[in-house]
Amino acid sequence: MNFVPGDFLSVCVFWSVLGFVVFSITAGVYVAYLRVTASRPTARTFSGSTFAMCLIGMKVAAIMGESGYLESRPVPYAVLYFGLSMSVAVGFALSSVGRTFAFYLSSASLIAFQAFRLPLEWVLHQWAAQGTVPETMTWTGSNWDIVTGGLALVCAPLAWKLKGPAQQFVVCSFNLTGFILLLNVMRVAILSSPFPFGWGTVPPLQLAFHLPYAWIVPVCVGGALAGHIILFRRLLGR
Repeated sequence: MNFVPGDFLSVCVFWSVLGFVVFSITAGVYVAYLRVTASRPTARTFSGSTFAMCLIGMKVAAIMGESGYLESRPVPYAVLYFGLSMSVAVGFALSSVGRTFAFYLSSASLIAFQAFRLPLEWVLHQWAAQGTVPETMTWTGSNWDIVTGGLALVCAPLAWKLKGPAQQFVVCSFNLTGFILLLNVMRVAILSSPFPFGWGTVPPLQLAFHLPYAWIVPVCVGGALAGHIILFRRLLGR
């Protein structure tokens, strides 16, 4: 299958989104564990370990993408790649680190993290115009995740200023909306991929087979999923 790479500007923005997600996770670990332990060396150790794990995970994803197996046999290898990426995200969110995020970071910061989905949707829109991804992956098709990115910019300040039930309503409304839209993105991505049960889009979604595009699954989709689960833990815990 022929793959059309994105232009220089869109790829640079995509790299910026990847960097934002990894930096936010690393910085979040530092802030959360600084509040838990009141020890800067300990917080730096935890954040450094998290950053290293992120890089290792991205390296593993790169090896899988560059191996050629995903493209040669999307079923089952690409399906397993997606499932493994989401399993790691869920595992992180349900781990003790995810619990520390949930209870030692503010709701406003957890919401603001999801704002990376706004520039990411712009990137996907540019790629659709260039023939890199099918139009189904943009807001002109079946992907409306741009709403989540916009809501994050609106709801984060509200969650910071409001207290009590009003704050809970804003946080819960945002998280439910963003989570549902994320599930829709996953559905559209799977059906836009070159699977026998897919929509047969032209071009098919081939990001998982090429770098740096392959990192959109474990970093961006996985990061968004982990963020929603962590925020749900905060809401349920409170």
